[in-house]
Amino acid sequence: MPRRRRLPLLVLTVTAALLGGAVAPLASAAPDSTVTDTVRLSPPRPVDGRTVPLGDAVGAVDGNFQFVPRGKDPAAGTASGTITISGSVTVADGAGGSGPLPFGVQPFVSLYNWDGFQIRSSTSADFSFSAPAGATYFLLAGAGFGQPYARTWFGGTPIPARSPGITASTTDADITLLPGGSVTGTVGAPAAATGTRPYSAEAWLLEEGTDSAWPMGSGYLNIQGGGTSPFQITGLPAGRYLVRALESTSSATAPASADAFWRTSENATTATPVTVGAGTTTGIDLALEAYESTTARISGTDRYATSVAATRSFFTPGIPVLYVASGAKWPDALSAGPAASVQGGALLLTDPDGVPSVVRDEIVRLAPERVVVVGSPATVSTAVYDELAALTPSIRRIGGTDRYATSQLIVADAFRGTDRPEVFLATGNDFPDALSIGPAAGRRGAPVLLVDGKRDSVDQGTADALARLDADRTVLLGLEPSISDGIRLDLVARGLADDLRRIGGENRYDTSGQINAFYDGGALASSAFLASGEGFADALSAGTVAAAMGAPIVLSRPSCVPQQALTALAVKHRSDLHLLGSPLTLSEAVARATPC
Repeated sequence: MPRRRRLPLLVLTVTAALLGGAVAPLASAAPDSTVTDTVRLSPPRPVDGRTVPLGDAVGAVDGNFQFVPRGKDPAAGTASGTITISGSVTVADGAGGSGPLPFGVQPFVSLYNWDGFQIRSSTSADFSFSAPAGATYFLLAGAGFGQPYARTWFGGTPIPARSPGITASTTDADITLLPGGSVTGTVGAPAAATGTRPYSAEAWLLEEGTDSAWPMGSGYLNIQGGGTSPFQITGLPAGRYLVRALESTSSATAPASADAFWRTSENATTATPVTVGAGTTTGIDLALEAYESTTARISGTDRYATSVAATRSFFTPGIPVLYVASGAKWPDALSAGPAASVQGGALLLTDPDGVPSVVRDEIVRLAPERVVVVGSPATVSTAVYDELAALTPSIRRIGGTDRYATSQLIVADAFRGTDRPEVFLATGNDFPDALSIGPAAGRRGAPVLLVDGKRDSVDQGTADALARLDADRTVLLGLEPSISDGIRLDLVARGLADDLRRIGGENRYDTSGQINAFYDGGALASSAFLASGEGFADALSAGTVAAAMGAPIVLSRPSCVPQQALTALAVKHRSDLHLLGSPLTLSEAVARATPC
């Protein structure tokens, strides 16, 4: 069987990489290396707006449902004492001004902190809140269910991320409620969804001038398999919407129904927008089909061609930056992937002794503005560097004395400045944990630092890197022995991690599942990538593609997919599965989503 033929070579390759010894033949490029399978992937549009980092923007976030981290509150510690925030809730008067709420309309006003949690509330049209000074606050007002008004943030926007923050006392924090329309229709469940199951209908506002969509309202219903049920979503601000129906399941139960977007689409990219204004938009009927996943391969005759198949599937010519790493050893590429992603770039693998022709052709096609070679000449030879220099107008090398120094240099180069929202620490003694976090880290703008997890304390290079990054949150990937408890305790004792967390499972597959459960790519994405948990090469270049797609890399066994992973993918509505590597890496049983 392919698995029995392949594993001895794989173990030899990883052992050689870890010990710095000879590279197994599997890592050498074949003269006729070619792409065998690829797909054409497009950036998912629209994207869940909650997955887009705010950067330096000051806007409200949902503390209970926050896909991306944010930096420190810029107002923190700038003042002492208390401030008073007061104002009135009004409605438009039809003449360009505003007036009092109609009789019988009961408003609500909520005050939120920087982290997105409600700290004060009022049910009066005239409100006043006291709060500690030296912080940023956000105001939200609404008029309750069934009223013809939309939830409106201070600044006159229905989108939390676009609301200006309040940092000083004011008596002019007035909010004029936006008019709210509604959408009605039906949701039909497939006959395969036996019994009565919970469903929801959602309305996502398409933000003009961006690729973002924002959840504005939903309705919940129970439907018998093969039956239909009416729904109504109220309080929607005027605009263009995607309307979706989906089966609501627990984290341990896979849905029997696929998502349905109006009109007759299973994904957001091909959905038809619905225009909502004042009054009710009717006839938005959604029919769900039985859930099933589709699979496609991204592969080549060797790891270098597979690397090209990955970049070819997504990236178009003229990318800002291309990172090139050794395909014989994995450590340098693990930090380079997120570094490339945060700059909108890609990653390719090369034979350490010569650039494979398939890789050379792909570099020419990509036409990067600049190339960054990661690793010292002992990892990527001078001959390779010279070959690459002939292909690009701008090239440089980032390499240290070992994998940890190289990781620190990569992070320092790509993640400049201080006050990073988040940093991930992964062991440099094995690849799976860093491989799984790569797409999420790149998407979130967070660096991945490799550490020697066997140490009982933090090395000075890592300590210096963490001090410079000054991250709000530090996340250790993997339980012991991946990263020792001594490192965790030392981080705390030396004040290098204000908010220290650890994510880890019983094995690499469980850890991969926990990482992807915690770092979701958003509610509108439908893709996921499956990579072998027994080999590193095929998934390295795909990490930059997955980051751009808002998709996770899920570790699979070579001969079957862990049942827990399949369930998690279905619960997250990830039905478009892309296999990384040939059938020798991920078998045809994996392509059939065979569980184990």
